[in-house]
Amino acid sequence: GPLGSEEDILARVDLETTRAIAKQMFSSGTVVEVSSDEEGFQGCWFAAKVVEPVGEDKFLVEYRDLREKDGIEPLKEETDFLHIRPPPPRDEDIDFAVGDKINAFYNDGWWVGVVIDGMKHGTVGIYFRQSQEKMRFGRQGLRLHKDWVDGTWQLPLKGG
Repeated sequence: GPLGSEEDILARVDLETTRAIAKQMFSSGTVVEVSSDEEGFQGCWFAAKVVEPVGEDKFLVEYRDLREKDGIEPLKEETDFLHIRPPPPRDEDIDFAVGDKINAFYNDGWWVGVVIDGMKHGTVGIYFRQSQEKMRFGRQGLRLHKDWVDGTWQLPLKGG
């Protein structure tokens, strides 16, 4: 029809929901995570806080661990409502199992990986598909991967 397919409409509705939730949740000083579409950084989330909302659907954020070119000042930049979310709730005492999709804290951000080797000597083996690297992390540098969808946290399906 003239309004586009049902999927198009649903996609628009979801965007509106996401935008409304972002406007409601993220005000000056809110602790958040911000993702980047830059080459090599896709799927990585960086800790930040909102400096202020900008216009209808953008936010000026200040990163916790990323620095300006001078290496001193925290990096600030604008991001849109699709690239900002609250920090996920912490998982206490999780046993990471082989095949779990996780986030590992590395190079100042949370990167998506998969557990390929269970806990040994206090570390877990992780494979990063994007960079094709394998590394080991202690529990404190790991968390289960969760997706922020329409204002709720969702765990990916096993093997997803």
